Amino acid sequence: MFKVPIFQSEYSGDISKIKNEILSIKDGQKDTPLTMSNQNGYHSDQYLDKEEFMQPLLKWIASESGKAYSKLTIKKSRTEFNGCWFNVNTTLNSYNHIHTHNGILSGIFYVNAPPGSAKTYFYNMGMNRLWDGFLMGDKNEYNSAEHEIIPKTGMLYLFPSYIYHAVGTNDKEVERISISFNLR
Repeated sequence: MFKVPIFQSEYSGDISKIKNEILSIKDGQKDTPLTMSNQNGYHSDQYLDKEEFMQPLLKWIASESGKAYSKLTIKKSRTEFNGCWFNVNTTLNSYNHIHTHNGILSGIFYVNAPPGSAKTYFYNMGMNRLWDGFLMGDKNEYNSAEHEIIPKTGMLYLFPSYIYHAVGTNDKEVERISISFNLR
């Protein structure tokens, strides 16, 4: 009855420059870290789409978003970024609370996601966990309360901005770097 798509693509461009620039911004404290949904991790200001080093990736993301807009039957003349930022989670205590975004589409791009990096969780807010089908059935798209993504470096995920999502904690002391954004 109510389907929610998630779109995924793998970037074939060079990510190393993006990673180095992000770490330079973080380590140089170019901006004061924000506290949004993040806890114990670094959340940059939301200007990343203005940075020159980001332009090849953003151009690719804008192109990939066309497929999502088409599937959602949303007519667009152009893709506009409405906030773009990065998160760096390095400890076993870094995570992001459940939240939503504004815009039409939101996305996550994994710049660095070594084994042990925190998973991203998407939630079915309409699921009543007391429903017997939830308690008895094998989990699938009809009876799941959540869906998880194991991050992989170079992967892009686009989803409708109204979908509730969160980031768990790392399983290991690794550096998980992601770029998040909203499109309209």
